[in-house]
Amino acid sequence: MPLVEVRHEGFFADFPRGQKVPVLFSERFLESAPHDENAISLLVTLSEWKSAEMGELAGVAFPFNLFEFDAALNPSASLSTLFDELETLGVRVFCTRMDESWIGSHAFRFNDYERYEVQDEIQRAGDAFQKLISFENDAGFPSTEPKWATTLFRRKGEILSIEHWESFKKQKLVPELGARAESAEWKILLESLTRIFETDASWRNDRLKTALCEAAPKLHELQSFPKILRAIYESVLPASVEWVSLNPIAEWSEKNDREQAFLSREEALHCLQVARDFMTNHERALDARGSKPT
Repeated sequence: MPLVEVRHEGFFADFPRGQKVPVLFSERFLESAPHDENAISLLVTLSEWKSAEMGELAGVAFPFNLFEFDAALNPSASLSTLFDELETLGVRVFCTRMDESWIGSHAFRFNDYERYEVQDEIQRAGDAFQKLISFENDAGFPSTEPKWATTLFRRKGEILSIEHWESFKKQKLVPELGARAESAEWKILLESLTRIFETDASWRNDRLKTALCEAAPKLHELQSFPKILRAIYESVLPASVEWVSLNPIAEWSEKNDREQAFLSREEALHCLQVARDFMTNHERALDARGSKPT
């Protein structure tokens, strides 16, 4: 049973700050079908938790976003939705990862990335690569040290998105570079590559925002991508759902003062389908890029 430290003042207000409380999590739902096993497994686990009399449960958490929504909306084994069943059982429901999702083998984040002058960043990255590769090919470079600049330059085409880059950078590249990551050339290279991928993601997300606003023109009023997402989700989900953002995006922390949903449920569901189609095609394009020799 996952335990999370209480930090979110809204959802976890009933629990002392700093205390760890039990929460049922479903890490992700992928292209769920009706009677999705992931949806049902949460209810089974909840039943087992209650039967074991293991104490108060803080709630049930699972992702609900532009791609992973079927398991929340489709009927479960008892012919009601997961939200309906949990509400009937008196269990609090909160959504995480509203601004990101897994689509096939790729992760995507849906926020407003900053856009940079890519040609300038490509030049900066090229200059840094040249200096670092020359350094790695110098006779004095330790033979036991991996030549990361050389490897990264040869294989940079295999990195397909900002999400892919950030994961590789944090989990593999920077830890193995160690102190070298703090050198001026490496700092420039890491920053420039990040800006290049962020700019690419900015164009991607702008195209998706355009598609959503065409599907529901009223969304034009909101401008900010996180605000657009929240309006869609709140228009399709029960009012009892609570939001707990794992990322520090202000739009998810603000209280919703609307007296009624921003969109009709039909409009919101249409937006979800439009987004799914868009991101499915985008993922196929990424897979096609990844299959090309670099």
